[in-house]
Amino acid sequence: MAASKQQTAVIGAIVAVLLIGVTTGVVIHQLRSRDQSEVVVVQSAVPQPGDVVDTARRTVPQVPGPSGTVVTGDGKPVASAEVLLATARTYVQVYSPARSGGPSVRSDKDGRFAFPAGEEWTDLVVRHTQGFAHVRSGAMPKDGRIVIQPWARVEGTLRVGDKPLADQQVSLRDEGMNVVPTTNPSNTMQIPVYAPSNVLYSQTVRTDENGQFVFARVAPGTSILARLAPRNLQSGVQMSHVHYAKMIETTPGQTVQVELGGTGRPVVGKVVLDDSSEKLTFFGSVRSAAAAVTRYPITYPVDISPDGSLRADDIPTGEYQLDVSSDTMDPGGGAIETLAQGSLNFTIPEIPGGRSDEPLDVGTLTVHVRPHVKIGAPAPALEARKPDGSTLKLSDYRGKHVLLMFTENARRYGSEEWGRRAERSEHSWRKGADRQVPLPAVRDLRDGDTQRMGADLLE
Repeated sequence: MAASKQQTAVIGAIVAVLLIGVTTGVVIHQLRSRDQSEVVVVQSAVPQPGDVVDTARRTVPQVPGPSGTVVTGDGKPVASAEVLLATARTYVQVYSPARSGGPSVRSDKDGRFAFPAGEEWTDLVVRHTQGFAHVRSGAMPKDGRIVIQPWARVEGTLRVGDKPLADQQVSLRDEGMNVVPTTNPSNTMQIPVYAPSNVLYSQTVRTDENGQFVFARVAPGTSILARLAPRNLQSGVQMSHVHYAKMIETTPGQTVQVELGGTGRPVVGKVVLDDSSEKLTFFGSVRSAAAAVTRYPITYPVDISPDGSLRADDIPTGEYQLDVSSDTMDPGGGAIETLAQGSLNFTIPEIPGGRSDEPLDVGTLTVHVRPHVKIGAPAPALEARKPDGSTLKLSDYRGKHVLLMFTENARRYGSEEWGRRAERSEHSWRKGADRQVPLPAVRDLRDGDTQRMGADLLE
């Protein structure tokens, strides 16, 4: 696609506004460049007869909708079953109300259903009080008969030691999500990797006064139970952190009984900062040292007091890593930035009977403050290579307002998606005030796919 030199389109996922020299100011949207030699535009696809265009102005081809019959395992039709479709743009939450705007119909008294023509679908989900079914588009039965399976049920109790935990959040998710530990030493977060499906299986309940919880409807198969614990950031933002606790197998129509916690022993210790005088809010977790080869790394929450004392309960026998960090995020949203972090390894020896109230003291964990750019501080020296091979330096714009945008969008989106995002960004900026701000477009094109796309954009 040839690029015009009369317009601009710049895409960014994370926006940073830095102060250069003595000039001050805040820029919050994409900006129009005054240097037309730096300008790039991506043209949108032209709609064809019979197509529709979504709110992002993307052309959506129309295909015949699926039809069929919902039946039980013994062949009886299921009336008033809810049938939902997931597409490339919409998803289905199995345990939540239908997504607003997503295609859905109900079966008639004979169990029949039919969807009108629409965009291509990826998954079909049926849910009813009698059961559930999930069919991928490529596995739709030729006769259209969709057999539902009875829901499973999960009941359990959450404990710390021998005490039940009341009013705690417990989550159940399906096996469709992989979670792998990051290898970045500055980031102790776990990375969720979703299977290629727009059907999401996730539900959360709270424990009662006896620490008991119930998931009344569970899709049969492999699921993972998790605890949701609060995570306080330095900026005052509070998030929920997922601590995966136990894998379970459920079968149609059966109830599974689960116990979370109540085994192992407590772990205690102390968190101290290095030579920094900063006052930081800490978050900690304990994970198995073998987590790198575990599909769902089991982790345990850590309570850290203002004086630095820490405690993690119910840690079974094994080898572990204790991770502690201080993180921040702008209250308006954005990426999480790690301000400080540290870790240590420890071993829980064999415990007679599998449980002990005697704490294991793991000693002192030193958390190291990382260098980071603060709002209002002078910008660090930055350089980037322009498409013509010359070097662009941030210092070239000393005394001017500059917007820096760091993004990996080129690795996730094709040319058409880049164009749509550019149009939306520029439209938002045009609603603002002064737009006479220099904005050179520089992209780091490293892998082959991105280079080919970049060459197409920059012709």
